[in-house]
Amino acid sequence: MKFSRGYLILVLVLGLIALGIFGNAHDRAANPSVEYSVEEGSKLQLDIIAQVGPWPVASRLIGYRGKLWFANSVKGRNHNSSDIWSFNPETGETRYERHLYSQDAGHPLVYKGLLYWPFEDALQSAGKGVVEVTDGEDWQPLTISNPPIYHTSQLLEWNDGLLAITGTRNAGMQLSMDAGRGWKEHYIHPTPSTHVSRIKEMLVFRGETYASLKDTKTKRLVRWTGSGFQTVDGWPLNRYFNGMTIHRDELFGIVGRGRKREIWRFDGSKAVRVDFRGPFVDLTSDGKQLWVVANDGRLWSSLNGNDWERHSDLKKGRPVSIQAIAGGIYAAGAGEDGRGIIWGRRDHVIPVGEEPPKLVSQHLAQKISMDWQAVGQKIDDLLADPETYSRSRIGEVRELTDRASVNGAPFGFFAQRLKVDIPPAKILAFGGNMELDARDIAHATLLAGMERAGHANVPIAYLTDPWSSPPNSYEKYFEIELSAMRAVVASGQNDRDTIAALLSRLDFPDDPLWLKSQVIGTLTAVSGKHFGYDIAAWKKWAKSKQN
Repeated sequence: MKFSRGYLILVLVLGLIALGIFGNAHDRAANPSVEYSVEEGSKLQLDIIAQVGPWPVASRLIGYRGKLWFANSVKGRNHNSSDIWSFNPETGETRYERHLYSQDAGHPLVYKGLLYWPFEDALQSAGKGVVEVTDGEDWQPLTISNPPIYHTSQLLEWNDGLLAITGTRNAGMQLSMDAGRGWKEHYIHPTPSTHVSRIKEMLVFRGETYASLKDTKTKRLVRWTGSGFQTVDGWPLNRYFNGMTIHRDELFGIVGRGRKREIWRFDGSKAVRVDFRGPFVDLTSDGKQLWVVANDGRLWSSLNGNDWERHSDLKKGRPVSIQAIAGGIYAAGAGEDGRGIIWGRRDHVIPVGEEPPKLVSQHLAQKISMDWQAVGQKIDDLLADPETYSRSRIGEVRELTDRASVNGAPFGFFAQRLKVDIPPAKILAFGGNMELDARDIAHATLLAGMERAGHANVPIAYLTDPWSSPPNSYEKYFEIELSAMRAVVASGQNDRDTIAALLSRLDFPDDPLWLKSQVIGTLTAVSGKHFGYDIAAWKKWAKSKQN
């Protein structure tokens, strides 16, 4: 049978068009940056339910006591910003809750009826991990006293206890079997002195513990063996990954950077790549569907991890995280207006749950009897001795003040030590890259003792000390007002003079914004008011108190 040349050309063109349609369909399934249609009835529409500032990113989503809780901070660099906010779906109220004296917040956890917030990089922690626990209204600080610890990145319910993922140069695991009252060092990852190790995204999957581990310039998925970590074969090596999520008895994660990140899955024995790529930033599962969000606002879901359905885009911001909470989907990120932004369903209900238990406290039930005059004199002698600072003996002062703070030091004990004349010495920190005043370090140590003891006698002058430190790349500062504010919060010091000093500081022109955020956090804690960054509301409240 013969065909004309024109007919053959027509057939060829139609064939190419068909191949193009098939190829585009395949690209749309494998690359979510390509548009395709989804049935309107199946789309999930998430609204903007909260926008908070002054910091640009919202993250760390968690549900507790009928509210959605989240952090507002600066990401991607050292910065002393870490505010905790809540959104109440029933009332539509967004409320400023707490300031964490930290560079960002770690991953929170609801554990035994209480909400725990780790300090990702605690300020002036003296090498100890810091966690704050709340029942939804009141807060209590907890210290992980296994130095050195500078980072507490995650909390996890683990082996019938509470596990904290920590780090300095070495990644570590600290375990508490009494809800955070006491901690024991469980594991320190062996790390050469020329490298840094980090454990992240730890979770329990099929009865075994998995995590992201970076050390000796190698990043990999690892399994806990009981005494260390073993690399999971088949999972990509030396590639960034995040968003580790369990869905339908499989472990999923996002691998890579840029616009063509991949989704990988692991069934406990074999890791394979899902044929789906895009600028993904986070994964979550609501038990029925696996959800992934991209940094361009596109939202997708899948029942099985293979076939994906696109939902309505998230508007007016760049998502950084997504979380399934009580069957609802929420996303958080950076808003176009420079504030943190939250997306969710306004009509979704987060259960209040049962009445929370009493807050955890680290005050010892049985205290050690101490000769307070002798202990005070020993601390005074160390503080006044120049060799305490030249020979790095400040650790002895910390040890004595710690013991005194938890064993019933009499009121005024630490305030009396603040009167000691400190020699005009300097202390080198951060590998000799920073020079600190001995006076600031000594007073910070004493105020930390006052903080743990709950002594409400911080000198008012410390709260109004002018800010004079130049910026540094570590964003670490040890001026006296920082330690003083933390001690005021922990002790509940809320007399008229303290409140007046804090309110006056809101008008200090030389204070950086992050320092003003600590003043606001301190005022919130001691007043019980939740005005956040509404300075006019604070002043109106202060005027009403005077009247």
